[in-house]
Amino acid sequence: MFYRCAFNIGHLSKRIQASSESKLLDSAFKKFEDDNFADGHEIIEDLVAHSHPLALVLSSMYSLEDESEEQFDDRHLSQLLAASDGNEPLAHYALGVYFDTGEIVACVDKQAACECFWRAAEGGVPQGMHVFGIMLYYGTGGAEKDESRGLSMIKSAADSGVD
Repeated sequence: MFYRCAFNIGHLSKRIQASSESKLLDSAFKKFEDDNFADGHEIIEDLVAHSHPLALVLSSMYSLEDESEEQFDDRHLSQLLAASDGNEPLAHYALGVYFDTGEIVACVDKQAACECFWRAAEGGVPQGMHVFGIMLYYGTGGAEKDESRGLSMIKSAADSGVD
């Protein structure tokens, strides 16, 4: 089995608890945490088929039974993009990490990363606030330099537990 996650699992758990589909998502999450991947995927299968953004993020984190690593990476990226289209902040953050590092995506794209981190920050993802705050502070990645706003965002991230 393959696993891929670019964000804090605790934040995912909080988003699941706040979701309108919290019972199904929490049940699937517990199955995944117990290494029962097939049952986890089965629980959220209908939500994924209907492009529920948080279900797509959760599904994207764990491979399917007979999936190669390459197939998993392709599905992972595809589901994150679909969740991002559904305005899921955790998907924005994960995509920001990939665009920033060039991992799984075709190439490094600092401007795309900046936009993803901004969207994650706007959606309340503390790690997104941290990274976008740094981009604002220094004016990197396409962010217009704004030291005051950057420091404010970094402080908000720190207040939320980001080192």
